[in-house]
Amino acid sequence: MEETSEDRYGLAFLPGLAVLCVVLSGHFILNRLSSAATRRQNEQTSRLVVLGQALAKAGTMTTLRNRLRQYLPEAAGVDGAWAVIRVDERWVALTGSMPSRPEVAAEELIARADRVCDRDASDFDSVHGVEAGGHICFRMTVGTHGVGVLGAPMPAEGVRDLRQRLASVSAVLAVAVHNVQLVNEIDENGVLDGLTGCFNRTQGMRVMDAELQRGKRQKADVTLLMMDLDYFKSVNDEHGHLCGDALLTAVGKEMHKQLRNSDVNIRYGGEEFVVMLPDTPIAGGSHVAEILNRELGKISLSWEGEDVSTTVSVGVAVARAGELDRRTLIGRADAALYRAKREGRDRVCIDPRSLEDHPSLDADGRPAVVATGPVAVEAGRKVLG
Repeated sequence: MEETSEDRYGLAFLPGLAVLCVVLSGHFILNRLSSAATRRQNEQTSRLVVLGQALAKAGTMTTLRNRLRQYLPEAAGVDGAWAVIRVDERWVALTGSMPSRPEVAAEELIARADRVCDRDASDFDSVHGVEAGGHICFRMTVGTHGVGVLGAPMPAEGVRDLRQRLASVSAVLAVAVHNVQLVNEIDENGVLDGLTGCFNRTQGMRVMDAELQRGKRQKADVTLLMMDLDYFKSVNDEHGHLCGDALLTAVGKEMHKQLRNSDVNIRYGGEEFVVMLPDTPIAGGSHVAEILNRELGKISLSWEGEDVSTTVSVGVAVARAGELDRRTLIGRADAALYRAKREGRDRVCIDPRSLEDHPSLDADGRPAVVATGPVAVEAGRKVLG
């Protein structure tokens, strides 16, 4: 057989070698691409873990909001990511407000959240989210319980990667929000009365002790009100306990409306309430008592076609200089309350010993001169918040 040039110089192997080079090159490129994708996935997982660890340590919504603002941009991988949650039937922005016009930004976020949540559940894709106003949005859910909406502006490219990141972040954030809400609910149930929103008796006594200690250190007056809803038993007897509960709830709301944030509201038991007024002399305390007596007496509920209302009797006492015994102070306010009951109810009576060295009050315990204006600045009461 005649030897060809291909045989002599090995040229017959060149096509096979070329194919092999192409295959090897392609394999190398695929490995590089696969490695890059794996690296990106690992980096995203790492950022998600960091976000989850940061949010897991948030015990309050304020802390959660601060940490979300710090870690969300990196976890989402895009500027402008935002989140809103549902609190008491209204939207609250967790993050995403613009520093220049935060009120407009918040309104825009809420509008987008409404559009997302108005969509039928069957139209909602938990993996890819939905588009609303040029944003990719995800519902944040725990089981079947919706807690909010997470979103970010639609990018010019890389939409698929953003959807994947937001889907993961929304799952982590939903759990964090739900946990904080549960913790807050447990804390409130432990210290607050469920009907009125006032401190329960146990917690209220602790706060009273602390306020008396503070009053002694600062040499400030502390006034105590003992209040009782008049003829409340007849409300339960004639209209049922559900009606009585509704009336107690209305009373609690009105008390919170009329008093400062620093005032201590306590449901002492049944239809009895205690209100401690820090930094308030007897003149200011008696004036607040008059306001509560008047405003609580205006409450009227429509129950099964009938109007249901109540009046309030109030006893007032001021802690003497350095007085730390809350039992004695409560006893004096309670005695004044029962005097109000004996004298016909729906009135304010003041502990006689609290009138000593207070010439600003008349013989009936009323302020001789009563200022006008908001409760927080009446009769020498300081605005404490």
